[in-house]
Amino acid sequence: MKVVSTFHQPSSVAASVRCRLTGDKTLVHLVVAKTNRLEVYSARPEGLHRECTADVWGRVASLKVLPTASGRDNLILMTDHPEPKLAVLTFNVSASGEGALSKLRVVDLQERSSLRHAEFFHDVVVSPSGDVALASCYAGKLKVLVFDDGKLKQEFDVTVSEFNILSLAIISQSVDHHVIAVLHIDHHQCMQLVAHDLYISHYELSRGSSPILAPTSLSTSTFPLGEFPPALIAVPSIPSTQPESSDGEDDEDAFAGGVLIIGGRMILLYELSSREWQDKYRGKQKRLDKQMKDPKTSAGAKERQKERELKRRKATASVEWPWSEVTAWCPANDDGSRYFLGDAYGRLALLSLDSLPKHGLILIPLGQASPPTSLTYITAQMLFLGSHAGDSQLLSVLQSPQSGVDAPTLSITPEVRTLPPSSLMSSNKGKGTVEVRPSEGCVIAAKGQYLEVVDTWKNIAPILDAAVVDTDNSGQPHIVTCSGMKNTGSLRVIRNGADFHEQAVVEGLAKFTHLWPIRKRYADLDVAFLLASDGFEISFFHLSSSDTILYADASPSGFSTASPTLTVGNIAKRTKKPGSTATSYEDSGYVIQVTATQVILLEFDEALQVYTTISKWDPVGESTILHASINASQILLAFSGGKLVVLRLDDTNQFHEIGSKKFEQEIAVISCTPVDNKPYSPYAVVGFWDSNHVQILSLTSVDSYLMPVCEGVTLPALPRSVLLYNLGSDRKLKPLEYQPYLLVGLTDGTVLSYSFPNQELKDCRVTSLGAAPVMLTACGSEGKPMVFASGSRAAVLFWNNGRFQNSPVSLKDSLSSCHLHTPYWKSCLATMTHNGLVIGSVQDLDKMHIHPIPLGLDNPRRIAHDPLGRTFGVACVHSEPSHIGEESQVKSKFIIFDDITFDNLAQFECGNNEEITAIHSLQIRDKLASYYFIGMVTYQNDETEPSAGRLVTVAATKSPASGLLTLEEVASTSVIGCIYAMSSLDGFLAVAINSSVVIYQVTADEKVHVDKTSEWSHNFFVTSLASHGSSLATGDAISSVSVLDFKADRGEKGLETVARDYGPLGPVGLEMWSNTSLIGATSDCNLFSFTVQNVEARRILDRDGSYHLDDLVNKFIFSDWHAQDASQDSKMKLKTFFFTSSGRIGCIIDMEQELALHMSALQRNLSRIKEDIAGTKHIRWRAPVGGYGKTDAEAAYGFLDGDFLEQFLTYASSSADMQKIMGGGNEAEKLDMKQGDIRHVLENLQALH
Repeated sequence: MKVVSTFHQPSSVAASVRCRLTGDKTLVHLVVAKTNRLEVYSARPEGLHRECTADVWGRVASLKVLPTASGRDNLILMTDHPEPKLAVLTFNVSASGEGALSKLRVVDLQERSSLRHAEFFHDVVVSPSGDVALASCYAGKLKVLVFDDGKLKQEFDVTVSEFNILSLAIISQSVDHHVIAVLHIDHHQCMQLVAHDLYISHYELSRGSSPILAPTSLSTSTFPLGEFPPALIAVPSIPSTQPESSDGEDDEDAFAGGVLIIGGRMILLYELSSREWQDKYRGKQKRLDKQMKDPKTSAGAKERQKERELKRRKATASVEWPWSEVTAWCPANDDGSRYFLGDAYGRLALLSLDSLPKHGLILIPLGQASPPTSLTYITAQMLFLGSHAGDSQLLSVLQSPQSGVDAPTLSITPEVRTLPPSSLMSSNKGKGTVEVRPSEGCVIAAKGQYLEVVDTWKNIAPILDAAVVDTDNSGQPHIVTCSGMKNTGSLRVIRNGADFHEQAVVEGLAKFTHLWPIRKRYADLDVAFLLASDGFEISFFHLSSSDTILYADASPSGFSTASPTLTVGNIAKRTKKPGSTATSYEDSGYVIQVTATQVILLEFDEALQVYTTISKWDPVGESTILHASINASQILLAFSGGKLVVLRLDDTNQFHEIGSKKFEQEIAVISCTPVDNKPYSPYAVVGFWDSNHVQILSLTSVDSYLMPVCEGVTLPALPRSVLLYNLGSDRKLKPLEYQPYLLVGLTDGTVLSYSFPNQELKDCRVTSLGAAPVMLTACGSEGKPMVFASGSRAAVLFWNNGRFQNSPVSLKDSLSSCHLHTPYWKSCLATMTHNGLVIGSVQDLDKMHIHPIPLGLDNPRRIAHDPLGRTFGVACVHSEPSHIGEESQVKSKFIIFDDITFDNLAQFECGNNEEITAIHSLQIRDKLASYYFIGMVTYQNDETEPSAGRLVTVAATKSPASGLLTLEEVASTSVIGCIYAMSSLDGFLAVAINSSVVIYQVTADEKVHVDKTSEWSHNFFVTSLASHGSSLATGDAISSVSVLDFKADRGEKGLETVARDYGPLGPVGLEMWSNTSLIGATSDCNLFSFTVQNVEARRILDRDGSYHLDDLVNKFIFSDWHAQDASQDSKMKLKTFFFTSSGRIGCIIDMEQELALHMSALQRNLSRIKEDIAGTKHIRWRAPVGGYGKTDAEAAYGFLDGDFLEQFLTYASSSADMQKIMGGGNEAEKLDMKQGDIRHVLENLQALH
């Protein structure tokens, strides 16, 4: 069975709001809605502080604030089809101070009838007072919700005659009467603005237009319908800034309220009608109604009514919008006189209504940021920008520009009339001034950038393609995604692991293979010296300052150089109180040096800055010392012949042997590092040659001294280093967080990790670090204990979030390491590499690191990797920003990047009307040559189906003159149609062209030849291909999937159908797991899997999995990324990554059937007690979606929800919920697997993603 888990959560922002969720009126909250969760932040002086997160099982469509009389806001959350809901949420703070969202009420918006989904406007609008909300999710129907102080009082449906609603706004309200402004497209494809009266007590919406806002039609040239439809903004009444008149008459300059229309070439403001106009309108309407009832005059009356509705009325005010489509807006103050607007390319402007009578609408450019999907003004000039196509940002809106003061704030075409900022000054009169026309508004020609980025939240959406490649042979592949849109096109290089922040490098020390830190005194925190050895000689380094390390020969410093040094370390002074037999440990300047022939006690002379010898211990009659390990009070020695000796320093500074043992085998490695924060260790760890056996011996009990405390372990290779270490908290402080682990580094490049609770070794995990022997070093980072493991590659091992974890570190070929803490290098790691001594800190242990490669207007669509040329090939679409309604200039290009540095090496420009639709890299058989293959389509304006394209072969060649790479077209093949996908197939190239799959053979002699060998044509539109060996899976966007078999010796009939599915599946992505199994995704956001089965002498495709992911998958990649980090008894294996339009990176894990049965039962029981913030049941959420939504007849099968299963780890073992999970609803649902075993399985599952 397959387990679906998330590697990177969706990062696209769907909505955001500013609110006050607590009774504290000084505290402002920001709630950000990602596609699958809500994040609540509080605005504090130090920045945004995350308060809580709530999962949403369904795509978030809208988020609005619901005001209450108490001043404490609630939230309204709306989810998208197939099962839309409205949830009223409130924020509560527990006694411990932790905040959480909870639901007050959930309203099901789903209609069982065959109503058409709302095409343009799936949203909810809330009245300013919070008493009424309108939800639109079906054409011709609105859901009305009536609230009383934030609590839902009643709900009802109303019919609306406008089927294609573009936007709604509540523009006027009283206790029972609300006026709803509707922007829509009528059946003549004309855009109209109308208003309707909503009467709460009558449960109806008026069919005729309301006189409060005069109906008007809008020019389609001013408001062309594009990707982002126009929107309505309800504007409250704005009092006049003029002094109040003495006669008490109404001020003509006051604005009575109205509606703004944004999203077109103009911004229009329509004011609410005066009482006189309303009375006049009603009178005319009564006369028309009377005439329409009379058969003699009805025809003419209907015609006049139609003309009345289609009449284009002049706006109260307007201003030209000089950029592209408006994608987000928000009020900039509380009185509704200023608004922030942002377009599809991230160009932000401020719209002001402050001086409406004098200047009209004023549009002030602010600067450029990420393309916004939401804008939210928080407080104190802070603006949150949520983005789907770029990074979300916290912006500071400046009163004066801080950069680029000589350049225009935003580019404005010359056709747009602009005014200098000085034109708004009332004192600026006289000769040379620019005329201000209030009816046309003012677009200010500002200079400089008025936006400053304060904080950034990285976003990798939308992911259109991706590659998983180990570019630096580190064993940890990187993910490279094609992300961004408009002006934020980028490649995102993603890796999971720890960061090594290099702080100092000393070159020329490559000969050293061992490194030890030395403090001046035992109790000191800071390391003063480093002792380095190459196995024969030692050198002494004085860490004098942050930029100076003094080198000295070790012999004058007091250390023995007569024989190889095995270990060096500080030791405490052991003292005995007078009249007592007990001893204690005191601070000292003592250092122990163990060589192959003796153990030496030295003391640091502060005055001379050297070490002097105090005493020695010579192994009389013993053989050579092979290995040594020391701590504050114990010296553990291993001699040739298999003898183990333990020494201790007495109160007279003499060495005493306190225990020894002779083993039958030679000792390979030893360790007596303390497990706890004590000056001694209760255990000694010993590894042996020949048997590859490791034992833990007791160093405490007299009766069992140097006897095994538990059964040892036999290893698959020779142990190179051992360490028994507590990766958790102190046993006395947090007993439950005490996590001792036995770590063994092997000579084959792997690390074995065993948990050691209750003196028992179990739960072995394997971490691969290449092929070189692994060394282990205990250290710490960010106050957390960890172990640095280094072989060919490096990693840190640590305990976090209740489980053992490891994170790769970008540090290679480390020979020896030690923990280093100085006044200028805090909690650092000193390591010897082939290049010298490197000092740095390990940070962000379990963080996903996202490195952007900005491409700007070049939006990456497809990516392929050439391992031979060590490059990435990226297909980009370059689109220049254009004014609304104007056609954007689009060009397609192919760029190759260095796969390490991501330098732009060369690019290939496509011809006019050509766009790259697919790329692939292929190495020619028996030749050290690889080529990129580019699939192009040629667009014709009058075509409904592409009829022409090219398959272009390009090679990177180096110019003899400049030495630079250039891309040369070495072959070109014309095709009839569009190339949608390409894949390698037994050294051949499989190409999907319209309804066919064509196989090409690529050969090269003096020229490159691309020859067609066979063709298979049995589909509508083949848009997806996946291969495994000689098998090829095809995905038909209209129909379903097929599995083909390819054999080159069959000639023109090289492709044969193995099995087909004939259902209306609509696949958008495919990947093959084997020759007979495949996995894919549909346009309905489902995952599916098929297996080829033999039934009655014929082969069929059996669908053995169906699951609603609730996200659109654009790419599958077969991979075994985490195969090097798994439990030895793991029955799970990561098989596939998938990438979605919301920025999600997921993984699909193959789980053995027997274990999957237990996990299925766990998922069933867990779903009984857990639901999301909107009350959605898990089993319902994951049910597959068909053409008519979800049905009660089909549930998800063949897949398990890994993220949901891992929620089991959040329940306390003795909680009531845990008892319900383990016990189920009845005896038959009781879980057979023990709670501890379930935790072990789920921890292994977490380790895979």
